[in-house]
Amino acid sequence: MNKIDKMLKSRIKSAAPEMPEDMSVRINEMVNSLDVQPYKKRNSPFKTAVLVAFAAVVITFFILPNVNENIAYAMQDIPFIGEYIKVFSIYKKDNEDEYHFEHIDIPQVESESGLEEQIDYINKDVKELTQMAIDEYEKTISDLPDAHMGLEINYEVVTNTDEWFTLRVLIYQVAGSGSSQYKYYHIDKQRGELVSLSQIFTDSFNYVSVFSAEIKNQMQEQMLEDDKKIYWVYPDDNTCSGFYQIKPDQNFYFNENNELVIAFDKYEVAPGYMGCPEFVIPRELYESSFN
Repeated sequence: MNKIDKMLKSRIKSAAPEMPEDMSVRINEMVNSLDVQPYKKRNSPFKTAVLVAFAAVVITFFILPNVNENIAYAMQDIPFIGEYIKVFSIYKKDNEDEYHFEHIDIPQVESESGLEEQIDYINKDVKELTQMAIDEYEKTISDLPDAHMGLEINYEVVTNTDEWFTLRVLIYQVAGSGSSQYKYYHIDKQRGELVSLSQIFTDSFNYVSVFSAEIKNQMQEQMLEDDKKIYWVYPDDNTCSGFYQIKPDQNFYFNENNELVIAFDKYEVAPGYMGCPEFVIPRELYESSFN
């Protein structure tokens, strides 16, 4: 019996589950819903083993957690069952008066999956980044107590799958006009590494050139379709101020469709009213070039 089996068995025994009254009904309904095939021949030993394994999976992952809440919580502590990178708020502050506002929500990341070094780096960087913004804000309102100022810090777990983790931290500062800055943190769980955009593609793939050309095309198409949209895009060279190409470590994330999204901060490639532009990169441009 392996370590996970022993752990699960111990948790189940300590939980002492009681079978709910409707469980037999639910199991019968599940069995009756299965397609019934005409009898042909006796299952082979391999097929029997597969069916036994399938039944064990159903019992372990679907029936037991619903039989007893303690088992469901116990299973979250088993490696690779449930979410094994967790993010929670370590500091919150909501303060608002006639001239100022502070809405602060700072994350802390935890893991028991052998990613302690990467997690420590994220937590340290988030702390330094957010503290710098808070110190700057507090100094400014101390110097200009009657000026209209604001600071918002929040976060979002963009992706948390078996393969990938992305945390996005927003710092929004208001002083006359508003300025938004995003910071993304990515962990490739398969490699156990913190990664940036420059590390996920092969050296032979010129992703900066390919993605920049695609983004310029999308910008120009959007401006043709909607005259209210404006991007500072210059397609030929970088002699003018404006968007020429993405940075090698440009902000990015993978969306719910597992598509690569290139993200820009406010004012980075467009006027402030355009917010923080994002561009989905077609998968066929890069799917064969992952590192």
